[in-house]
Amino acid sequence: MAHWTILENVAQGVFLICIIAISILLGLSLRMLFPMDYTRFLRFAQLILSIGFGIGASFLVGNSDWSDSVCDGVHIFCVILYAGSKVIMYLFLVEKLHIVTSLRTRFEDPLWKMNMVLITPFLGIALLGFFFTGHQFNEDEMNPLALAVGNCEIWYGREFTVPFVAYDVFYSIYISTYFVWAVLGTSKSLKMARNEKYVALAKRNLVGASISLASTFVNVMEMTLNQHQSGTLCLALCSTDTLVNALCLWYVTSSVAIGSTFTQKAPGALSSANNNNNQVHSQNPSRLPSQDPKRISATSITAPRRVPVAGTPALGGDLESVDEEAGSADNMA
Repeated sequence: MAHWTILENVAQGVFLICIIAISILLGLSLRMLFPMDYTRFLRFAQLILSIGFGIGASFLVGNSDWSDSVCDGVHIFCVILYAGSKVIMYLFLVEKLHIVTSLRTRFEDPLWKMNMVLITPFLGIALLGFFFTGHQFNEDEMNPLALAVGNCEIWYGREFTVPFVAYDVFYSIYISTYFVWAVLGTSKSLKMARNEKYVALAKRNLVGASISLASTFVNVMEMTLNQHQSGTLCLALCSTDTLVNALCLWYVTSSVAIGSTFTQKAPGALSSANNNNNQVHSQNPSRLPSQDPKRISATSITAPRRVPVAGTPALGGDLESVDEEAGSADNMA
């Protein structure tokens, strides 16, 4: 078995760090995966995909008997796993934007539907990675930074890298702009209630989207400028980028308060508006809507609903339980 080169040793260290870090994030996420919903599923899928990428990349680089077939597998593996990781990140940001801004369900929200449609071009761009990329395996003796047995070079045509970079920059800035509007509260079309918890969530998504964009931009620009790239270097850079995306996703989903999650049956903005309205009514009973005395039950009088103070983070599933209590009280009334 041939000795590993300097680049291979560095790459294996990168893979090990990525696998350990993402495994820790996955372990910390287990307590927040259930009950499983769409957002939690995306987070879980992102972490599993990132771990799989690190393990697969380590196996490919660690195989000292590099051959043309292994080199071909490297470039296909990198395109599939890397593109899949980006799609999950886009879906997650779209879902978080819907949570903090929408007054409707997903399929009734035109903004959510438009954002989902805008993701579809990326699938076509990812397919370009199979037609305008390739590999070249050279068994000649190489410099110390090359592979020990042969040199696996992966090249990416500008027909693939330029649309990839352009789309990632466009979509990240587009999503970030909506999060900025949500934070500043300047968009009348969003009609987002100024609940501090959802404002903090929007800020976290803005930071996460910006960091993810910067990481991907640096990685793909390196591919675009050099075109030909060592297979080992490609896997190391892509693995680092998946780790950055996983950390951004963790930062976004680790809520404002420790142990809190933003899972609710109603869309975020609607729940925020309802909570704020309930607080106003509880502080000023004279502003409650008129009710028929015959329809007021003893239960509705003796068991007033619990209303959280605006801006106070709810722990665990408190936000969902508040919505359920409010709904049950309305039904009894």
